[in-house]
Amino acid sequence: PQDIQSRLKHTQWEQLQEIINWVRPSLEEIHAVLVLLAIRALGKSKFVLCQVPSHNRRPESAVLYLVEFSSNVVPSIKELSDKGLTFVKMALKLHEVFNFAQMLQGENVPANVAQLQELVSKQGEHAIRFYVLFLLGFMSGLEA
Repeated sequence: PQDIQSRLKHTQWEQLQEIINWVRPSLEEIHAVLVLLAIRALGKSKFVLCQVPSHNRRPESAVLYLVEFSSNVVPSIKELSDKGLTFVKMALKLHEVFNFAQMLQGENVPANVAQLQELVSKQGEHAIRFYVLFLLGFMSGLEA
């Protein structure tokens, strides 16, 4: 059993449920976000970074490169639908210009928020909903 002090409070659980109800993820989106969560750490691997072009050596950009040009390195991508693949790419692009964890630490500048707004206005509200789903998974794993 989980330690009582580590458990979510009932109100926190309700807030998580509200977020998921707002996102309204389809099975396709859940599949895509699980693939994204599984492959995103590759972008921080020094071994991977030295094998991608120099202009793709930021974590999200490196993973995008792998997805687009080296799918054999990320075979789970091949199991996604076209729509699921679009979600993954979209979230990586959003995360590249706006890192939510950095915002929480006060490291973002107003230009980052403007970039996020611009991308979301181009890609639609669904982009931010999928990104929030990704963030829930990403942030939930930080303490694990």
